[in-house]
Amino acid sequence: MATFEVNAGTSKSPGEVFGFLADMTNATGWDPSIIGVARTEDGPLEVGSGFTVTLGFLGAEKVLTYRITEFEAPERLVLRSESSFLVSEDTVEVKANNEGGSTVRYHASLSGKGLVVLVEPFLQAVLSYFGKGAKPGLLNFLSK
Repeated sequence: MATFEVNAGTSKSPGEVFGFLADMTNATGWDPSIIGVARTEDGPLEVGSGFTVTLGFLGAEKVLTYRITEFEAPERLVLRSESSFLVSEDTVEVKANNEGGSTVRYHASLSGKGLVVLVEPFLQAVLSYFGKGAKPGLLNFLSK
C-alpha cells in the first residue's frame, strides 16, 4: 500500500479545518493535481456524500468518484474511492490544541486490486508525486 501523510498545527479552529477539508470542492485550491471537483448531490455533507474528482497526471485526466465513509465532525473524516483496479482513501483527523487552534493529520493511501498489486512500488511513486504537489498548498491553507 502506498501512503502519504501531512501533520501540522494551525491557529484555525477544528471546525474551520474540518469543514474546509470535508468539502472536496476546495481541493482544487490546494492540490495542483486536481483539475476539478463536483458534488454528486446537494445537501449537507455526511456519510454517503459524493464527489467526482478529475485528476491530471502526465498529460492525461482520470475521473474518480469519492464518497464520505466516516464523518465525525469536527474530528475525523474518511473519503474513499474504489474502482476495479484501485482503492484510494484519505483520512483527516483534527484535534483541538490548547491555544484555540488545532493539529491536523492528513493521511492518504493508495492500493492496487488484482494484478495491480504487483506494481505497488509504482503506486508509491505516483502518490509521492501527488503529495509533493499537494503538501505546500495544504500547509499554506493551514498557515493563513
